[in-house]
Amino acid sequence: MRNLASLSLLIVPALALTSCRSLPEVPGTSVRVLYSEGGMSTQNPVDIVVAPVADETGTSAAPCDMLQSAFADALIRRRYSPLSLNYVSSALEGEAIAAAESGAPIPASYSAGTLGEDAVFSAYVKTWDMSRWQAERKIVVTIDAWMTDSVDPLRKELWGARFEKTLDMSLLQNNYPTESVLMKECCELIAAEILDCMPARTARAGL
Repeated sequence: MRNLASLSLLIVPALALTSCRSLPEVPGTSVRVLYSEGGMSTQNPVDIVVAPVADETGTSAAPCDMLQSAFADALIRRRYSPLSLNYVSSALEGEAIAAAESGAPIPASYSAGTLGEDAVFSAYVKTWDMSRWQAERKIVVTIDAWMTDSVDPLRKELWGARFEKTLDMSLLQNNYPTESVLMKECCELIAAEILDCMPARTARAGL
């Protein structure tokens, strides 16, 4: 009996340790808010332009189109109204054509306020390391995200955050038929986690 009692004392802490290790990560712990001083609640933007995602890694490895689409969907869940991505893309193409015809420099990115939006959501990929993707289905990701006021001539920041995480998709890979669909899920998880830390839009009369 004494041996059984001693064994039970060893097993219980071991089970507790195993349980702690298997607990899922708390949502939002990979997101560090860089700026949040009431700008979102004060301005309460509604119509949002989701600018093309900028890949600043130097490798062009990030799936920028998938990320842009994921951020637009996540904004809708936070009660914002992102403008159609096709509409924004057409506006960019129009600016480029007009600049080429006039001999002016071709704009490299969306110019705030062009479409009469209240704010612009911009994301900048700092790290997109896929060196462990094929073997382990893991990606090391760092993304800076900003919401800026397009009405203010100085483009005042309303909110900003940094996402830093090693995204592990190994347990989910069998749920998706192709690698492209799995990558789309990666982007949606990233966008959801970032925007879950951004204040949701406050509904007001007439808005």
